[in-house]
Amino acid sequence: MEEKLTDDLERIRAEQKKHLIVFGFSHTRTAYVIPKELSLNRFPDVQIMTRSLRDGELLEGLQDGTIDFALLTAPFSGQFPAGIRHRELYSERILIGVPTANPISQEGEERPGEDYPYLAPRFLNNQDIIMSGEGTGLFELEKAFFTAEEITPNVRMFEDSVRFAKRFAEECMGICFVTEDVARHETGDAIRFFTTNSTLPIRHVCIAWNKMLEKDPVRYAVLQSRIDALSRT
Repeated sequence: MEEKLTDDLERIRAEQKKHLIVFGFSHTRTAYVIPKELSLNRFPDVQIMTRSLRDGELLEGLQDGTIDFALLTAPFSGQFPAGIRHRELYSERILIGVPTANPISQEGEERPGEDYPYLAPRFLNNQDIIMSGEGTGLFELEKAFFTAEEITPNVRMFEDSVRFAKRFAEECMGICFVTEDVARHETGDAIRFFTTNSTLPIRHVCIAWNKMLEKDPVRYAVLQSRIDALSRT
């Protein structure tokens, strides 16, 4: 018993000596997972903690130092807060998800070279809409789209998770917006996906960090490792 207690105390002391690094990601990107090799092999003295938050909360965490780096949607304005640096990893289209039971799911127009049919924005008038919550990157993109098309959305609910929004749409609770990645990998007969006018902005996915992090060689090395790993994904 005494030997086990000693071992436990040594293990606790070893854990306390590790660098704690907080990696944040938005609700729309829960598919990204921190590989175990990151802390066990290349960085044995690093302990990774993950936090899933809204994009606005992630930016606040980067500013106040409670988050070391984060995977998020770039602000619609393209402007990050002072002191926050970023690297764009990729961009993707936002698609409209319409329950197949909704008559407008039959209004799509097939276009040459397009993976998804086109749906004119006017069909969204007077339709129940599932929107991302305010403070998320997708909310800004959706709002910009409705403003540009002069549509006042009939918002039935707010849901930060793209996957949950898709499930609600499949249950005929409204029309949702999904990332192209979700549309490509989570197909089904209960929902159809559409492109629309270019007024629905492209989503730019970035990894962001506070420039002060660059002064810490361990944290900066882990950040560079994350950028390399996510760029290959």
